[in-house]
Amino acid sequence: MAARLRAIETVSAPDADRACIGASPRTSSADEMKGQRFHRRVGFAVAGLRAAWRGEASFRAQARLRLAAAGVLAVMRPSAAWVALVLIAAALVLALEAANAALEALADALHPGHHPAIGRAKDLAAAAVLIGGLAAVGVGACLAYSVLP
Repeated sequence: MAARLRAIETVSAPDADRACIGASPRTSSADEMKGQRFHRRVGFAVAGLRAAWRGEASFRAQARLRLAAAGVLAVMRPSAAWVALVLIAAALVLALEAANAALEALADALHPGHHPAIGRAKDLAAAAVLIGGLAAVGVGACLAYSVLP
Protein backbone atom coordinates (compact mmCIF):
# COMPACT_ATOMS: atom_id res chain seq x y z
CA MET A 1 0.00 0.00 0.00
CA ALA A 2 2.76 2.44 0.92
CA ALA A 3 4.56 1.68 -2.35
CA ARG A 4 1.41 2.55 -4.30
CA LEU A 5 1.06 5.83 -2.44
CA ARG A 6 4.69 6.72 -3.16
CA ALA A 7 4.13 5.98 -6.85
CA ILE A 8 1.11 8.26 -6.88
CA GLU A 9 3.00 11.04 -5.08
CA THR A 10 5.75 11.01 -7.71
CA VAL A 11 3.43 12.33 -10.41
CA SER A 12 3.26 16.10 -10.25
CA ALA A 13 -0.02 17.89 -10.89
CA PRO A 14 1.08 19.46 -14.22
CA ASP A 15 2.20 16.03 -15.48
CA ALA A 16 -1.12 14.52 -14.49
CA ASP A 17 -3.01 17.34 -16.22
CA ARG A 18 -1.10 16.80 -19.46
CA ALA A 19 -1.69 13.07 -19.30
CA CYS A 20 -5.48 13.40 -19.13
CA ILE A 21 -6.96 13.26 -22.60
CA GLY A 22 -10.07 15.34 -23.04
CA ALA A 23 -9.80 16.82 -19.57
CA SER A 24 -11.98 19.85 -18.98
CA PRO A 25 -10.42 23.00 -17.56
CA ARG A 26 -11.20 23.17 -13.86
CA THR A 27 -10.16 25.15 -10.87
CA SER A 28 -7.42 23.51 -8.86
CA SER A 29 -8.86 23.61 -5.37
CA ALA A 30 -11.60 21.29 -4.17
CA ASP A 31 -12.88 24.08 -1.91
CA GLU A 32 -13.25 26.37 -4.93
CA MET A 33 -15.27 23.65 -6.70
CA LYS A 34 -17.80 23.42 -3.88
CA GLY A 35 -18.83 27.04 -4.39
CA GLN A 36 -19.57 26.67 -8.13
CA ARG A 37 -23.07 27.36 -9.37
CA PHE A 38 -25.20 24.43 -10.43
CA HIS A 39 -25.15 25.28 -14.13
CA ARG A 40 -21.35 25.37 -14.05
CA ARG A 41 -21.19 21.93 -12.42
CA VAL A 42 -23.62 20.61 -15.04
CA GLY A 43 -21.25 22.05 -17.65
CA PHE A 44 -18.46 19.88 -16.22
CA ALA A 45 -20.72 16.84 -16.50
CA VAL A 46 -21.57 17.68 -20.12
CA ALA A 47 -17.84 18.07 -20.83
CA GLY A 48 -17.40 14.58 -19.38
CA LEU A 49 -20.10 13.21 -21.68
CA ARG A 50 -18.39 14.85 -24.65
CA ALA A 51 -15.04 13.39 -23.60
CA ALA A 52 -16.58 9.93 -23.23
CA TRP A 53 -18.25 10.18 -26.65
CA ARG A 54 -15.14 11.47 -28.40
CA GLY A 55 -12.53 9.35 -26.68
CA GLU A 56 -14.22 6.05 -25.87
CA ALA A 57 -15.29 3.71 -28.65
CA SER A 58 -16.99 1.43 -26.12
CA PHE A 59 -19.09 4.33 -24.81
CA ARG A 60 -20.21 5.13 -28.36
CA ALA A 61 -21.02 1.47 -29.01
CA GLN A 62 -23.05 1.23 -25.79
CA ALA A 63 -24.90 4.45 -26.64
CA ARG A 64 -25.78 3.09 -30.08
CA LEU A 65 -27.08 -0.13 -28.52
CA ARG A 66 -29.25 1.98 -26.24
CA LEU A 67 -30.67 3.83 -29.23
CA ALA A 68 -31.49 0.47 -30.82
CA ALA A 69 -33.21 -0.54 -27.58
CA ALA A 70 -35.28 2.65 -27.76
CA GLY A 71 -36.33 1.68 -31.28
CA VAL A 72 -37.37 -1.77 -30.06
CA LEU A 73 -39.38 -0.15 -27.27
CA ALA A 74 -41.15 2.05 -29.81
CA VAL A 75 -42.13 -1.01 -31.85
CA MET A 76 -43.09 -3.26 -28.93
CA ARG A 77 -44.98 -0.57 -26.98
CA PRO A 78 -44.57 -2.17 -23.54
CA SER A 79 -46.05 -0.80 -20.33
CA ALA A 80 -44.52 2.22 -18.66
CA ALA A 81 -42.94 0.00 -16.01
CA TRP A 82 -41.00 -1.93 -18.67
CA VAL A 83 -39.94 1.29 -20.36
CA ALA A 84 -38.68 2.58 -17.01
CA LEU A 85 -36.72 -0.63 -16.38
CA VAL A 86 -35.09 -0.49 -19.81
CA LEU A 87 -34.22 3.20 -19.37
CA ILE A 88 -32.69 2.53 -15.95
CA ALA A 89 -30.68 -0.41 -17.30
CA ALA A 90 -29.49 1.66 -20.27
CA ALA A 91 -28.48 4.58 -18.08
CA LEU A 92 -26.69 2.24 -15.68
CA VAL A 93 -24.57 0.75 -18.45
CA LEU A 94 -23.64 4.17 -19.83
CA ALA A 95 -22.82 5.47 -16.34
CA LEU A 96 -20.63 2.43 -15.65
CA GLU A 97 -18.89 2.89 -18.99
CA ALA A 98 -18.16 6.54 -18.17
CA ALA A 99 -16.90 5.62 -14.69
CA ASN A 100 -14.68 2.93 -16.24
CA ALA A 101 -13.24 5.46 -18.68
CA ALA A 102 -12.63 7.95 -15.85
CA LEU A 103 -10.85 5.35 -13.73
CA GLU A 104 -8.68 4.28 -16.67
CA ALA A 105 -7.75 7.87 -17.50
CA LEU A 106 -6.87 8.60 -13.90
CA ALA A 107 -4.87 5.39 -13.51
CA ASP A 108 -2.96 6.01 -16.74
CA ALA A 109 -2.18 9.58 -15.69
CA LEU A 110 -0.96 8.59 -12.25
CA HIS A 111 0.93 5.47 -13.29
CA PRO A 112 1.58 5.29 -17.06
CA GLY A 113 3.61 2.09 -16.83
CA HIS A 114 2.20 -1.35 -16.22
CA HIS A 115 1.47 -2.13 -12.59
CA PRO A 116 -0.47 -5.16 -11.34
CA ALA A 117 -2.64 -3.10 -8.99
CA ILE A 118 -3.57 -0.66 -11.78
CA GLY A 119 -4.35 -3.59 -14.07
CA ARG A 120 -6.55 -5.15 -11.41
CA ALA A 121 -8.43 -1.88 -10.86
CA LYS A 122 -9.04 -1.55 -14.60
CA ASP A 123 -10.21 -5.17 -14.80
CA LEU A 124 -12.63 -4.63 -11.93
CA ALA A 125 -14.05 -1.51 -13.57
CA ALA A 126 -14.46 -3.41 -16.83
CA ALA A 127 -16.19 -6.20 -14.90
CA ALA A 128 -18.66 -3.65 -13.53
CA VAL A 129 -19.51 -2.61 -17.09
CA LEU A 130 -19.92 -6.26 -18.09
CA ILE A 131 -22.22 -6.98 -15.13
CA GLY A 132 -24.33 -3.92 -15.97
CA GLY A 133 -24.49 -4.96 -19.62
CA LEU A 134 -25.56 -8.49 -18.71
CA ALA A 135 -28.23 -7.08 -16.40
CA ALA A 136 -29.48 -4.89 -19.27
CA VAL A 137 -29.63 -7.94 -21.55
CA GLY A 138 -31.55 -9.74 -18.81
CA VAL A 139 -34.07 -6.90 -18.60
CA GLY A 140 -34.47 -7.03 -22.39
CA ALA A 141 -34.96 -10.79 -22.34
CA CYS A 142 -37.60 -10.53 -19.62
CA LEU A 143 -39.33 -7.79 -21.57
CA ALA A 144 -39.38 -9.88 -24.74
CA TYR A 145 -40.68 -12.91 -22.84
CA SER A 146 -43.49 -10.89 -21.24
CA VAL A 147 -44.58 -9.03 -24.37
CA LEU A 148 -44.10 -11.48 -27.23
CA PRO A 149 -46.69 -14.24 -27.74
